[in-house]
Amino acid sequence: MRVKRVRPDTIVRYADSVDDFLQWAQSKRLQVKSDRQADKAMARYFDQVFEDGCPLTVASYTLFGYIVLRTIPDRAERDMFPLSRAALAAWRGSRAGGSRVGMVPQVIFHFAAFCIHNKATDAAAAVLLQYDLYTRPSEILNLRGRDIIPSVHAFNSPWGILLGNSEFEEQTKTGATDDVILCDSSHRQWANKLLRCIGKRVGQSDSPIFNISLSQYEKLFRDFSKLEGLKGGLFTPHVIRHSGPSYDLINEYRTFESIQARGRWAAPSSVARYRKPGRLLMTAARLPAKFQRYTEQPLQWALERLLIFPWA
Repeated sequence: MRVKRVRPDTIVRYADSVDDFLQWAQSKRLQVKSDRQADKAMARYFDQVFEDGCPLTVASYTLFGYIVLRTIPDRAERDMFPLSRAALAAWRGSRAGGSRVGMVPQVIFHFAAFCIHNKATDAAAAVLLQYDLYTRPSEILNLRGRDIIPSVHAFNSPWGILLGNSEFEEQTKTGATDDVILCDSSHRQWANKLLRCIGKRVGQSDSPIFNISLSQYEKLFRDFSKLEGLKGGLFTPHVIRHSGPSYDLINEYRTFESIQARGRWAAPSSVARYRKPGRLLMTAARLPAKFQRYTEQPLQWALERLLIFPWA
């Protein structure tokens, strides 16, 4: 009877969302045998899908679907899964919790120049590579010399990075290993030049390439936003992960499938937002006048300095 009170189409969404959560929990080797274990795992899952820019419905369908389909309540349902409910409430109250579609490239280029002006060269290089490679902020900031893949001349391959290096028993946030992303964007050849420059100078170092913490990185975004009159929460390190995909799809530089693979999104639904350019175009139309016109001038200025920076 509990299931019958829910519409059939909603039940299907509940089931799909719960299956996605259980697969994720299995990949992370998290126990969900008890409601308490499932609640703790689900709260972590919400953090993951929030960072990936999924819509709020992913979390709500997972939580309420799990309660309806996989629990036998011993109390009022509103009192079940307190950790997941708290995470859901925080997500709902966050301005950045909507469907993220990224930021236009000219803002990113100006930000890179801003970082260099403020002696934050590491942040400038990190944001440009993060933009091209579709990475999470923590992934790019924790990148080490040994994670850079040099070009193989026999294959004429571009430079790239390796995330979740299994040789060192490392995993990505989703539990994957040996994810390779290449700087092979024909429309962003500067990214390959930048990674090659850094890779040749740092070698196979075990130390992080970028000497900057996530909190310092985030502060630079806040300082830049305040200086340029951008609304709070509009331009953040997490938004950069979605900026490359948005721009590439709207300009038909990559197919939907190649964007999904490059961003390492398991489900097509996580990439579906990029098929709708309205939000990105609306955001662009509301930017200050200096960001209305596409220009690579600040990018070229930043690259001139990054390519001669002594990374080693």
